Amino acid sequence: MHRFFTNRRFFINKHCCFDNYQILEFGPLDAPTFMKHEARIYYADYFSHDELIKKHKGKRNPEHIVQPDFLLANRTLSEAIEIRPDLVIANHMIEHLPNPIKWFRQLQDVSHGETLIFLSIPDKRYTFDFFKPVSDAVDWIRAYDEGLDRPNEYQIIRQLYYHASNSFVQYWEGTAPKDHLHRITMVDAIKQAKILSQRYSDVHCYYYTPESFVRIFDDLKSTKLIPWSVVEVTETEFNSNEFYVMMKYSD
Repeated sequence: MHRFFTNRRFFINKHCCFDNYQILEFGPLDAPTFMKHEARIYYADYFSHDELIKKHKGKRNPEHIVQPDFLLANRTLSEAIEIRPDLVIANHMIEHLPNPIKWFRQLQDVSHGETLIFLSIPDKRYTFDFFKPVSDAVDWIRAYDEGLDRPNEYQIIRQLYYHASNSFVQYWEGTAPKDHLHRITMVDAIKQAKILSQRYSDVHCYYYTPESFVRIFDDLKSTKLIPWSVVEVTETEFNSNEFYVMMKYSD
């Protein structure tokens, strides 16, 4: 088992006894945190099993891609999810959400007062997001006010243009690149983004560090927009590229 999975499970176990929990995991693909024989776990994804295999052909082992229990495409969470989980798991998903406030609010509709949320989040300082600006609460508010339901043109431009090396070991060794990869011109990035933004395109919409993620929730607290609060956030472990967050319901 890869140390990332071990670390995630260890952190979860600090906060709950998952053996007795009903668990909902979003987008596990071929790397679920828990298998069906280990826990009462249900998987949710925007794509069907066949679609996932086709989408990730040549990149993921089709034999390991798990079958989603709940399909999310064109449905609210309350329409798609048929359980009230004790624990929600989302690994490397929050950065892909075009409208995080909307997701957290919908998650309230399928949860109960004791539900916990576990997030593993890539730290932008150790990924291909290195040259992208840290996101803040205003970014989330704007997306919510505009009703974003897919990445917009500008989020896609940033993904296409400001792409850096994805070797987190390089960053920890102090040899971070001095510039992004220039794999595409800005003119071409704009042209492609205009086309790609007409449908759902899977990109990183926002970029976080442990400190910046907590700050978003601190800044939004008075707005009452998000009914969840941070219980614990870890620092990004040496020679890794992700940090962990545990959240609880907060009315």
